[in-house]
This record gives sequence, C-alpha cells and structure tokens, in this order.
Amino acid sequence: GYTAHKMAVKVDINDWKKLDNEQIKIVKLSSASGFEVELLSLGATIYSAVYPGGEGSGGDVVMAFDDPSGYDGTGNPFFWGTTGRLTNRVKNGRFKIDGVEYQLSQNDFGTDHRHHVHGGYKSFDRLNWNTSLTEEGDGVVFSVLSPHGSEGYPGNLIASVTYRLKDGCHLDIEMVATTDRPTVVNLSNHVYFNLAGHGSGWEGLQQHMLQIPTDKFTPDDEDYLPTGEVLAVSGTEYDFQKETSLGTAIPKARNGEGYCVNFCVGAEKGGISHIATLSHADKGRRLEVWSDQPGLELYTANFLPSRGAGLPGKGGAEYCKWGAVCLMTQNYRDAANHQNFPSPLLRPGQIYRHRASYRFY
Repeated sequence: GYTAHKMAVKVDINDWKKLDNEQIKIVKLSSASGFEVELLSLGATIYSAVYPGGEGSGGDVVMAFDDPSGYDGTGNPFFWGTTGRLTNRVKNGRFKIDGVEYQLSQNDFGTDHRHHVHGGYKSFDRLNWNTSLTEEGDGVVFSVLSPHGSEGYPGNLIASVTYRLKDGCHLDIEMVATTDRPTVVNLSNHVYFNLAGHGSGWEGLQQHMLQIPTDKFTPDDEDYLPTGEVLAVSGTEYDFQKETSLGTAIPKARNGEGYCVNFCVGAEKGGISHIATLSHADKGRRLEVWSDQPGLELYTANFLPSRGAGLPGKGGAEYCKWGAVCLMTQNYRDAANHQNFPSPLLRPGQIYRHRASYRFY
C-alpha cells in the first residue's frame, strides 16, 4: 500500500479485491477530526463514509458491497459509482450531433430495454479506473479512457474523478473529461446514503428530513423520460423548499413508487452552491450537497428488491427498496434530445468540468 500525509488528511492506497483478474484499489481518506471516507477504483465509487464514534456499522452511511461481484451488474442491475458517459435516461438510446444520429445500447431493464440509462451495460461505474495521488497529496485521482464507439458513444473520452477530503468532513469531487471528436457527457455519482447507518433500511430512512431549496423541476413520463417542460414545484409532491419528512413524502410519491425526479437547481456558472440538505435528528447528522451543475436527481432506491429479498450488502446488511437516498449532481435527463435543456455536448478542445461536494456534519 501507499500512504501520504497532507495537512490534516491521510491518504492510504491499498489493493482491495480482484474482479475479472483486475486488481481493484481501495483508498482511505482520513481527517484529523476522525471522519473517514473509502473509495474504490472500481467505478471511482464512494465505498464508505464513516462518522467518528458511530458504534459498529452505525457510523457508516454509504451502501456498498463486501465483494466486487456485487457491483458487476449481472446479478445487480443497479448503479453505485460514477455514472457515464450520460447519466440517466436517453430516449430510445438515440440522439444527434451535427445532424448525425447515434444509437446507444438500450440497457434500461425497467422499460424492457427501450432506453439507454446511466451509460450502458459497461457504464463508468463498472470500469476499473486508474488510481493516483493528487499532486498536493490531499486526495486521489481516478482516471479512465472510454474508447470511441463504446456503448455507441462517439469519440475517445478521457475522464477523471478527483476526491479530496477538506475541512475535516467535506468530500470534494471534481469530474473532468475531454474528447477527440464531438460527443456528449453528463457524469454523476450514484452513491446511496442513509444517515441512520447504511444497513438501517426504510426504518432509518423514514426518520430523515430533506430540503431542496429550488422552485422548479422537470416532469417526466411513465418511462422516466422528461416531457421537456420545466414546472414549478409549488403544490406538487416535489416541493422540498421547506424541510420535509421522507417518511411522509416517499410513500405518497409517484403513486406510491417513491422519488425519481430531476430538480432544476441551476447553480450559477463557475460557482458551487448549496443545493440540498439531508438530516437525521436522532443521530445528530446532516449531509449538505453542493454543486455547480444545473440538475439534482433525487432517487429513493425504489427499484431495489423488497424486504426479505434484498441485496446482500456490506457487513451482512440487507439492502431493500427505500433503504437509502441518492442525491445526484447532474445535467437534466435526456438533455441531448431537448433544445431547451442545458446542452451535454462536448467538442474537441473543450473541457467538461463538474464540481460537487458532499459535506458531512
């Protein structure tokens, strides 16, 4: 393994396990305050976020797996790490650039494979990224090459995700990408949080409060594809402008299905702003989400299996429907097919840059 100390952050890089004969690295970032985050090179994934003094697994608030096969997507069609090239759904897996139509893989099992979702069968969260220390020694850089034509996307895309632990408990993330021909990019982090403990399930999640201080969202159809409208949240089940109980809100959302929706948080260009707060009063824990991206996806793990048939998670936990929440910083869904949405187009010579921060208090 490799260890670096920088200011108040210690970085440990070690071998984790193997998947398809590839060595996966695990990186531990530890702050002087006792807060710890673990990351995997597989998918540039957040593996754990551990509050100091949390008894047993109660201090770890991120869902993950003890074994890499849990991430490989055949027995588990869900997403856990860095999603891309395009996060979320693309209608019929098709879009045009400069009049040329591209056909992506149609991997959306939830709609009988009509659409493309989160980057395809071998999405970015299924790739084993290269691992290196940041120049400053205060974090880690994961990098990957996505070849021209993979999952149907044009262009050789070089992407990197840098994680740094700042101010004791701020996990700062920077996603960067460049291409050698026109392509589309919308990276995100599909990490699942539960501040009551990663294995506390719906019992734990329903005790959370959520606030998303925005008045707009993009409504979608029964296939989770946006209609193209931007609507006001007022008077809808998507109004989180005031702190709202997830225990009350989730069972009513989308006719009892739960949340899977994009909010328009339109952070000012260049600036990173505070776009959501998740909190758990009993545990005294709060998670702030900061981003410079136009959208925020709220997803409440609706498609995870029901209780008793859950996924075998870290440390013997069972992961089931509504057992965690994803707060994904992103561009709007299917933006490549909507002129009025922020464009996901990336041309040679341009740099895609996406900054986000998960701040644990």
